[in-house]
Amino acid sequence: MKKILENVNLDSIVIENNGRNINLKFIDMMKGDFVGWVECRNTISLDYQNCFDEAEHEGFAEYVGLVSCQVFSPGECEQWMGNEYRFGSKEDFKMKNLILLCAAGGEVDLRIVCKEVFFNQSRFAVVDGLIGVDNETLG
Repeated sequence: MKKILENVNLDSIVIENNGRNINLKFIDMMKGDFVGWVECRNTISLDYQNCFDEAEHEGFAEYVGLVSCQVFSPGECEQWMGNEYRFGSKEDFKMKNLILLCAAGGEVDLRIVCKEVFFNQSRFAVVDGLIGVDNETLG
């Protein structure tokens, strides 16, 4: 698992017109200053649940304890989507080097399965079975 951000607010979710790229805007939890965009490219699945405690709090910004990404094997993807009654094509599950991006712990539980993740000019991708940043392999 590779940590990208922690203790931030999710300010917006933007799905690009191609339907395959999803951009997440994060802001500082205390001051509301812009922290950055997390961009998920070649998205296969998006699962979003809000966990608001109060009825009057019905929108963004939402507290997120941890934003991270990890390697997600085709078998894990197929099982996860099957368990959740999601549908895709057989080609989706044959894709190698998938990433599971998670934004959880707080008022939101967001999971995106995609091919690449970008944050502030850094590219996260699967390199030799591990998450790597700009071709530098991380544990």
